[in-house]
Amino acid sequence: MYKHLKTETMTTMDKKGVDLRNSNILELFRGAQVLLTGATGFMGQVLMEKLLRTCQIDKLYIIIRPKKGMTEKERLKKIFDSYLYERLQREQPNCISKVVLVTGDNEQRGLGLSQEDHALLVHQVNIIFHAAATVRFDEKLTKAVAINILGTKDMLDLAREMPHLKVSYHTV
Repeated sequence: MYKHLKTETMTTMDKKGVDLRNSNILELFRGAQVLLTGATGFMGQVLMEKLLRTCQIDKLYIIIRPKKGMTEKERLKKIFDSYLYERLQREQPNCISKVVLVTGDNEQRGLGLSQEDHALLVHQVNIIFHAAATVRFDEKLTKAVAINILGTKDMLDLAREMPHLKVSYHTV
């Protein structure tokens, strides 16, 4: 469908062939320090790929917890080895260098962040995408409240401390 377009042009064009190089959205993200929660979920993975491929962000901080015998690094590697990231890896082989892995857990108070990581995020981040949630309908209520309500409250508390914050977006 886009075979006539060069690879470099591809990331600045939308599906209708509209040039996005002068987009206000791209300008907002140029050089941004973005925090993404929920990066291991479906929406988070898609958003992470799109941010890395089309926006000229400086850093993408992602909060990941160990799960099912896998470390945070192993979980991130599994994501980047998936089909969704093939195009990104081909077009921008060093894109993972923009990703900063932060150990945390939205089920824990304070997002399970260490004091050092908390301070790092407060002083560096200027855009937040909070996409972490449990979407299981059979989840125990205490766990669902801890992740979906208290985790969101903790994210808002963290955002209030960020002096450079421009945008905070919560996916529902």
